[in-house]
Amino acid sequence: MNTTAAVSAANLLVKSVKSAFPKQKKNLAIVQFKQALKRRTKSHEENIDTPSLPQDVLVHIFSLLDVSSLISSSQVSRSWNLATHEGSLWRSLFNLHFSHDVLTHIHPGFDWREAFKQGRLKENVGPWAK
Repeated sequence: MNTTAAVSAANLLVKSVKSAFPKQKKNLAIVQFKQALKRRTKSHEENIDTPSLPQDVLVHIFSLLDVSSLISSSQVSRSWNLATHEGSLWRSLFNLHFSHDVLTHIHPGFDWREAFKQGRLKENVGPWAK
């Protein structure tokens, strides 16, 4: 959740607490909410600074995953997302799932991930689906 949306949500929650609770409980709830928000923000900041595995190590680990797990891994963090977009991963998966004669030409910078995605779409929506 982005910071602006989180602040807006927090402000709306504070407003609803103010209208729903008696004054004493309202103040207590607001204080507890603000403390929880500070704890969450602090822990989030600490998580940003955590070291991550080098990209080449992540790519090697991801090369052992199936397609579904690889796609799920891309949603863990920015670092993992970057590693899951490595062309060699998708080239291996493409070669594993499709015949080599599917491609007419391969040029430098070829997007293997997109080729794999298009191959899967053709596979799932072939002439037999009509």
